[in-house]
Amino acid sequence: MSDPTPAATQGPDLSTQLTRSLTAVWNQNAGAKPSATKTELSSERLKFELADAVAGPPAEPVGEDEDPRGTDSVRYRNEAIAAVRRITGRKVLGYIPVRNAKTDVASDVYILERPRVAR
Repeated sequence: MSDPTPAATQGPDLSTQLTRSLTAVWNQNAGAKPSATKTELSSERLKFELADAVAGPPAEPVGEDEDPRGTDSVRYRNEAIAAVRRITGRKVLGYIPVRNAKTDVASDVYILERPRVAR
């Protein structure tokens, strides 16, 4: 019996998939697209950086029954972590958001579980 092949190894390159998905999650929660993005993936870490992203439009007000939107919300964090997990096929052990209003750069760092090695 062969090991199942994760969906992340099929189709476009992994970094491209991550960039597209995380940019879509950002856009949905921030209400605006960043001017540029950069994705750095290593064996245990993913860094997603967005230019011209912090000083965007204010988050939309929501009713009491709705989850708040915005890139500092729990909703954004959960959607972004779910996208990383789905694409990489690995658990996200940590999430570190950094927002720099002076440079207008946002970055999210995801600490990934170590890749499993077949013995």
